This record gives sequence, C-alpha cells and structure tokens, in this order.
Amino acid sequence: MTGDESYADDLTIEVFTKAFKNLHQFTSDFAFSTWLYKIAINHSIDHFRKKNQNNFLSNSTADHKNLNPIPEDIPSQNPDPEEMLINKQKIDLIREVVERLKPHYRTLIELRYFNELSYDEISKQMQLPLGTVKVQLFRAKELLYNILKTSQEKI
Repeated sequence: MTGDESYADDLTIEVFTKAFKNLHQFTSDFAFSTWLYKIAINHSIDHFRKKNQNNFLSNSTADHKNLNPIPEDIPSQNPDPEEMLINKQKIDLIREVVERLKPHYRTLIELRYFNELSYDEISKQMQLPLGTVKVQLFRAKELLYNILKTSQEKI
C-alpha cells in the first residue's frame, strides 16, 4: 500500500508495537490474526490520512493550480483477478493435500487452520485433553509436510 518497502517495514513495526501495547484488549472470541489485521488496517488508514493532510498543507502555500493533484496510480486494496486466481489455486491445493490425511487428523487441521479455533476450543469440541490435541496437531502437520515433500520429489 505504501509503495516503499522501507516505509512499509516502519509501519509494520509500529503495528506490532501497537498490538503489543494493546494485547490486554485481545479477546479469544476472535482469531488473533483477525485482530492483528484490523490493527494494521486502521493504522495504515490513519497513516494515509496524516500523509494526505500534510500534503494538503504543504501544497496550500504552493501554486493554487496544483492544490490537490490527483495521483496517477492509486493502489487498490483489493487483489487483482490474477492474484485472486492464484490464491484460489493455493487454497484448492492445500485442501487437496489435507484431504489425503486420515479423517481424525483432517478434522484437527480443518478446525485449527480453516476454522481458526483455539486449542481449547478444539479440545472441548472433540472432547479430547488439551495435550492430546496439541500432540495430534503436531503429528498432523508432520504428515502434511511429508505428503508435500514426497509430492515435490515426484516432480
């Protein structure tokens, strides 16, 4: 969104700092990734508002003909059709690999990564001890890794 990698790095650091300072406001009702993403979006919007306000103030003392020049290339916040297709293909590939797992492991992976449930929520839903959920998820991820590794070797 910034068009400048170093500036984006600075914003990223600011977002993680803001998230760390406000960690007490996080509730496990939602996925952590969603909460962090919302902080990043809001921080970026604030940044661009400040930047546009500063540009307006600096341009107001300049020539009145160019008071608010319209940028030629406005970055889109939505992915372009090619990116959407690539993302869909990645999701389909991941789901295809997950389908190769035994049903129990597949369920664990789907609950944790597709439905973004916490370990506690999975434990309650599947009526398993928390430690068992963690161990079995670890095994499921190892199996996924091995499936991907063997399919990569065949190519």
